[in-house]
Amino acid sequence: MTRPFSDSPSSELVEILVHDVPEPCPYIPGMTARMPLRLQFERDPDRLDKLLAEGDRRVGPLMYKTVCPSCNACESLRIPLEDFTLSRSQRRVWNQNQDLRLEISAPPPSDRERVVLFNRHRLERNLSKKRLGTEGYHAWLSQSWTRSYEFAWYAEDRLIMASIMDVGRVSSSAVYCYYDPSESKRSLGTYAILHGIRWGQERGLKYHYLGLHVEQNPHLSYKAKYKPHERLINEEWTLFT
Repeated sequence: MTRPFSDSPSSELVEILVHDVPEPCPYIPGMTARMPLRLQFERDPDRLDKLLAEGDRRVGPLMYKTVCPSCNACESLRIPLEDFTLSRSQRRVWNQNQDLRLEISAPPPSDRERVVLFNRHRLERNLSKKRLGTEGYHAWLSQSWTRSYEFAWYAEDRLIMASIMDVGRVSSSAVYCYYDPSESKRSLGTYAILHGIRWGQERGLKYHYLGLHVEQNPHLSYKAKYKPHERLINEEWTLFT
């Protein structure tokens, strides 16, 4: 079911369902997914915290969560920031990337440099067979209904990684991270997550959300190595230590 966007939403309207049809699962081959998309209108950090706690994810100005009728493999995962400490291997990754230069932007920019690196990351790591243009990149990552930041890391003057993060009143959410595949020795994906955790800890946030954990998908199951963490199972947050 698809509903049209509202041109003039009422002042009390917080969201509109704009798309809800079964589709091939992007996480587990052969499965059917249902992920209704809801257009957001209320720019409130408390609302973001509430939606994240209910298992929602952001894409552009929309929020979604899986409500698949025959599968519950997707589990939202978050890090309780007060309890997290670096492991020995994580500390090594953190230290080896201190030579990088960080730039923070809000809202996240959209330009050719980012789109080229984004497509390299997706194609060379077999995450997708489709390329995005600047407009598609903007619609997916830069356009946002809430407070969003881009963290961009440079090796000298070369962009090698960008991470998009949403921030509520007490929580942050890692929306997407992409990096130069030729820099695999740096473990940049791990470094981006550790930076998001450290950034939230320094600001007294309570949780850092890492998105979906899917045990059957190696591109999503790795998140379980960050402990302690909590997963949303049967609508209850369960602690894993």
